Amino acid sequence: MHKGFMLLDTPRTTSKRDSWTPVVKNKHAHVDLQWNETHLALIEKGGEKRRLDLFFRAYDNGIAFRYQLFSGARIGNRVISREMTGFSVSNQAQAWAAQYKPRFTSSQESEFDKVPLTGISDQSLIGLPLLIEVDKATYLAITEANIDNYPGFYISRAADHTTEQVLLTTKLSPYLAKKKMGPKLVSPTKSKPLGAWS
Repeated sequence: MHKGFMLLDTPRTTSKRDSWTPVVKNKHAHVDLQWNETHLALIEKGGEKRRLDLFFRAYDNGIAFRYQLFSGARIGNRVISREMTGFSVSNQAQAWAAQYKPRFTSSQESEFDKVPLTGISDQSLIGLPLLIEVDKATYLAITEANIDNYPGFYISRAADHTTEQVLLTTKLSPYLAKKKMGPKLVSPTKSKPLGAWS
């Protein structure tokens, strides 16, 4: 737990199910899912006492997490300049990557080329989904879903890494196509909660 936050209450874990019939039937005519979800409600210990909720889901063949940010008491816009989510993967892995460097704006129609993970640099802008072949029996797909008042992200490589692992990091799309070093989100104080599943 980050030293600047404390739990508002006891974390809650629930089990859930969902099912649907795909419009275009491919591998499955019907999809059944079940998962366990843990919810952590956090608040800053000092300062503005901003609230952050974290949700973690564990499926039979995958995991998901969600950040949810809430309105603050102080009047004014909330500004997010970056997100620090990271994914540590073996440097022997390969990925099918759609590269969009140097622009964040694109048609999202690039080819997914197979590249070694070590070929992704801190200047890369890799679109989602990113499919990674960790080894011949293990694959990892990174994507996002249910984005609500929050910028989409691209994948890049963090500057710090080890000799055995590659640390992939997120790069949020700039706010209204402004400079990539500027704010990524400007949201009114009284807006509904922000968040996205990853």
